[in-house]
Amino acid sequence: MYDVAGGNLAPLRPGLLGKLGGNRPFYLECGSCAALRFDFRKDKASLEILAHGGRHKYLKRYMSDLGFPLVPVPFLSALYAVNHGENLRQVRGKLGSKLKYLERHKLGPDQTAEVLREFGFPQAKS
Repeated sequence: MYDVAGGNLAPLRPGLLGKLGGNRPFYLECGSCAALRFDFRKDKASLEILAHGGRHKYLKRYMSDLGFPLVPVPFLSALYAVNHGENLRQVRGKLGSKLKYLERHKLGPDQTAEVLREFGFPQAKS
């Protein structure tokens, strides 16, 4: 998770300690966390899956029950950016818990710069 305005970066990945250890799973935070492939030419039932939606906290179980288990990709593949003025949570004035998480679990400056460089952020120092 990247605080665009504040510059902090904190890990979002499954972990043994969960939320307390600074390892909050990505799918519990970001609504566009899963990449799924459907072939509607072969299976129209997939439309039902997409139409259902649901809460983030149930996504992993829901998709598994439907035969689409979510598994993490084995490399850094996404960065959840917050505090940039366009998050729905921020518009509603409910960004506080995310900013507290970022502050508690922030990476050091060198790690932050490395991740931002990897994702192509121009402000990252070489």
